[in-house]
Amino acid sequence: MTARALPADEGPEGFRVRRLRVLGRNDLLLWGTAALLWLAANVLLALGWLRADNLEGHAVVFLVLSALLLRTSLNHSYALAGLLLMRRAAPPPPPPSGRRVALATTFVPGLEPLPVLELTLEAMVRVRGAHDSWVLDEGDDPEVKALAERLGARHFSRKGRPEWNTPSGPFKARTKYGNVNAWLDAVGFAGYDVLVELDTDFAPEPGCLERTAGYFEDPSVGWVQGPPEYRNLDSGWIARGAWEQDHYNKVLQLSLNGLGAPLFVGCHNASRIAALRQVGGFADHEADDALVTRRLLADGWTGVFVPEVLSRGLAPEDLRTYCKQQYRWAHSLLNMKLYRERPLLSRMAPLTRFAYALHGTYYLDGLFETIGLALACWMLVTGDVPPALADARLATFTFLPYVLVQLALWLLRRRWYILPAHRKGIPWRSVLTDFAARPFYLLAAFKALVPTSRRYLVTRKDADPRSPWPFLVPNLVMGVVVASFFAASLVNGVPGTGALRLPVALWLALDAALAAGVVLLRLRRPRAPKTAGA
Repeated sequence: MTARALPADEGPEGFRVRRLRVLGRNDLLLWGTAALLWLAANVLLALGWLRADNLEGHAVVFLVLSALLLRTSLNHSYALAGLLLMRRAAPPPPPPSGRRVALATTFVPGLEPLPVLELTLEAMVRVRGAHDSWVLDEGDDPEVKALAERLGARHFSRKGRPEWNTPSGPFKARTKYGNVNAWLDAVGFAGYDVLVELDTDFAPEPGCLERTAGYFEDPSVGWVQGPPEYRNLDSGWIARGAWEQDHYNKVLQLSLNGLGAPLFVGCHNASRIAALRQVGGFADHEADDALVTRRLLADGWTGVFVPEVLSRGLAPEDLRTYCKQQYRWAHSLLNMKLYRERPLLSRMAPLTRFAYALHGTYYLDGLFETIGLALACWMLVTGDVPPALADARLATFTFLPYVLVQLALWLLRRRWYILPAHRKGIPWRSVLTDFAARPFYLLAAFKALVPTSRRYLVTRKDADPRSPWPFLVPNLVMGVVVASFFAASLVNGVPGTGALRLPVALWLALDAALAAGVVLLRLRRPRAPKTAGA
C-alpha cells in the first residue's frame, strides 16, 4: 500500500478514530449458530448434488447449475463473514474553531426543479457550526443567483469558462464531477479544509457537521460517509422499494467501516480537501464516487461511516426513473471495474482489496438470472433434468435446507439494519424493484464491455408523468417466454420436471405482481399531456 506523509499540524495530538465492535457476546453466539446452519445446508447440497448420476447424460446442465449454485453460496458466505467486521466509530471530538468548512450542492437549470434546490439550500444554511454554503450552478442562472443571495448562500458557475468545460477529463462539460472539480480548482483547494458535497435533493440535517467534522482530527481520515435516507417514502411502492433495497448496503458499510474503507457515496459525503487534492479531485468517470473511493484507499487514506441520518434526499418515484437510475449505476460501476479499478486494487491492504474486487458484482445478477431462466426453460421442455431436481424427495433433501437457511441469514442481517424503521415490516417492495431492474442490469453488463463513456445523466427529482410501459416490456417479454415453456411442459407432461415447476411458478408470480404494481401506481399518477399532433 502506498505510504504518505500525514499532516503534522492537524488534529489533537494522538487522536485516532476508535472503531467499536458491533457484535456483542450474544450476537456472536447467534452468528456462530447461523454459520453452522449455513455450513450444514451446503454440505447437504453437496451430498445431493455432487453425485455421478447428476452428471451422466446432463453434463452441460449440471455444470451451468453448479456454477450458479457456487456463486450463490459464495455470495452468502461473504455476507455472513462480513458481519464479523462490522464496526461503529466512537463519537468524534468537537471540530476546531479554525477549520474552514464548505457545504456545496450542484444544480442543473432546466433539469432539476428550483423548489428542490431551495429546500436544500435552506437546510444547508441552517446547519450548525461555522461553514459557507455554496450552490454550483451549471447554467449561471439569474434565478439561482437570486435564491442564493436571498438565503445567504454563495454562488459559483463554470459557464463561459472553456478551461473548466473540456470535452473529457476532470473538468468535462455537463458532468457533476466536472462541476465540483471546477469549484475545487477555483475556490475549494485554496479556501477550505473540508467539503460536504450534496446532490440537489439531499437536504442536510442541522447537526450533520457535529457528527462528521470532528473525525477529520484524525489525520489519516480522508472522508466521512453517512447512509442515504429519503423523505418521499409515501409517494408509492417504488420509492419505498428503492429505500428498502439500500438497507443491505448500510450493513455492508458497517463491515467496510471495520476496514477503514466505507464507500464514498456521491449523493452526500464529507471529505478532506487535502485528500481530494492528492487524488486529483472528484474522479473523471460516471461512477465518480466509486472510483474516488478506490483512489483514496490506494493513496492510504481511511474513511469513517456514521450510521445516522445526516441528510435526506428523494428516491425515484416511478418505474421509468428507477430503471434508468439502476441502469446508469450498473453500467458505470461495471465499466469502472473493467477499465479503471485494477491498478488501484493492487495498492490496497489485502482484505480491503478483496472486498472492493467483489463490490459491484451484484450488478451481474441480471446476467445470471437470464442464464438460469434459459436453463430452466430448456429443462422444462426437454426433460434434461439431473436426478437431484427430477426426484421430488431428493430435491427436497438437497435444496429445501439451502433455501431456508438463506432466508434465515437474511433475517439475521436485518438485526443490524442501522435504524429501527429499517427493521420493520416485510420488505416486499424491494423484491419487486430488484426484480424490475434485472433486465437493465443485464443490458448494463453488456454495454459496460465497451470502453467508451456515455452521456452523464441527471436522475429526475420528481415523478415522471410519461408512460412506464417501455421499462416494463423487458420483464413482460421474459414472462411470456417463460410462461410459454412452462405451459408446454404441463401440456406435454414432460417427465422429471415437477420439482422444477415450483421455482419457475414463483418467478412468474413475481413477474405478474410487478406488472400489477406498476398498473396500480400508474392509476394514481397524472399522465403526461399530449403534444400537438400526437
